[in-house]
Amino acid sequence: MKSLGRNFKNGWLRLRPTQNQVGAVSAETAIGITSLSSFLVIAIFMVSYVSNQLTVTDATRTAARLVARGESLATVEYAVDILAPGSNVYISYGIDTAQVEVVGPKNPKIIWYLPRIRSTVHTYLESGW
Repeated sequence: MKSLGRNFKNGWLRLRPTQNQVGAVSAETAIGITSLSSFLVIAIFMVSYVSNQLTVTDATRTAARLVARGESLATVEYAVDILAPGSNVYISYGIDTAQVEVVGPKNPKIIWYLPRIRSTVHTYLESGW
């Protein structure tokens, strides 16, 4: 029995660190916190990008409804500016259809490499019916 206790005490289950392992937990914690915080920052900006995509898509659909009803260009631009500030509206008309494209605002510098958000909707004009 004595040898079992001695082996347990001197074996790999020791709780005290040896001389070359002092500070290892601090270094691992620092690396882990840095990696986790970097991941969280990137995740927050990606959620923001997706949220902007949904906002621009909603603004495009609203603009298409307004164009289909025959509202003026100023009214459409005002509605898009309210829903997606900083966005640009492009409208092209066909015989009885219209294409509404909204280009979202410029991205923040942290996600500058991502393309600007574009959303396009084709709609029928009410006056053509």
